[in-house]
Amino acid sequence: MKGKPSNNQKLATFKKNLLLEELLSDINASTELAEQYYFKDESINLNQPVVMIVGPPRSGSTLLLQLLAHSGLFCYPTNFLSRFYRSIGLGCRVQDMIFNPEFDYRGELLSSSSGVIEPFQSEFGKSKGPLAPNVFWYFWYTHFNFGQTHFLSKQQWQKSSLKRFNNELAILQNYHNTPVVLKAMVLNWNLVELSKLSNNIVFLFTQREPVDNCESILTARRKIYKDESTWWSFKPPEYEAIKNLEDNNEQIAAQWLSIDKACRYAQHQLPEARYKVINYQELCREPEKQIREALMHFNLRSDYVIKESFEPSVVSDQERINIWSKALASAENKIPFHF
Repeated sequence: MKGKPSNNQKLATFKKNLLLEELLSDINASTELAEQYYFKDESINLNQPVVMIVGPPRSGSTLLLQLLAHSGLFCYPTNFLSRFYRSIGLGCRVQDMIFNPEFDYRGELLSSSSGVIEPFQSEFGKSKGPLAPNVFWYFWYTHFNFGQTHFLSKQQWQKSSLKRFNNELAILQNYHNTPVVLKAMVLNWNLVELSKLSNNIVFLFTQREPVDNCESILTARRKIYKDESTWWSFKPPEYEAIKNLEDNNEQIAAQWLSIDKACRYAQHQLPEARYKVINYQELCREPEKQIREALMHFNLRSDYVIKESFEPSVVSDQERINIWSKALASAENKIPFHF
């Protein structure tokens, strides 16, 4: 995507592995044609639900994805599968060959720690372990014609690889014969268009208190770039106007407001049966209840059991609450939002 912060701006812990990037580019260039040929007759119909997690960054989306993956009721993009962002079908088969015990031969590839997942552990969306859930952004960037922002105009949407996108999701779904769950926040501003690709696409909107969410985005800026002024995460259609705001808090508030408005617009356009809102604090404190209710809402199996609960991160300092309340009100007045 154009206009992204330089990899050099990130602290060493968060920098991309450029050797890996080059290797993955070579692998996908080699496997993409094979994928298209091998699966040329594969149905592009999504016959089971595809649950797409949307909403602001730092609003509980990673925990929600991890919980749904942990349920065993879904297939999902893993850290390993993310290496095959242009060839999901081949990636699924290679993943099974390496990590599925059914395909192991006398322990040649599997060990006691192979494929181990650290459940519910992540850092800014990044999980550990080859079979842990992955954000899968490269998959989205491969198929959608993004420019300077994450909002797609009608022309950009039409130039995107929509059939191929549907086809790859269908390949993933057909291979595992289960519903799919993945993050889709990269298309927060085009959810209505996304919903029209298939009636089986449904949405889980993550929702967090504005002050808590904005504070968490600020923390990400500090930790990833050690610089509060460097933009982090999704760029809204109003990006050019927002980045010119001198106050960093107002920038973050405007970013959050743009996403919130886009999500609320989509909710008003979608039938209630095709979306559900997940509250961050409730998800942390009662994950089993929240996941069961979401599954029931989409008429999916709801026999999910989890013993864990999590302590939500909440801003309690009144000074910080006042700062964010002021920033949100100011951003609302200064930015002409698209939605």
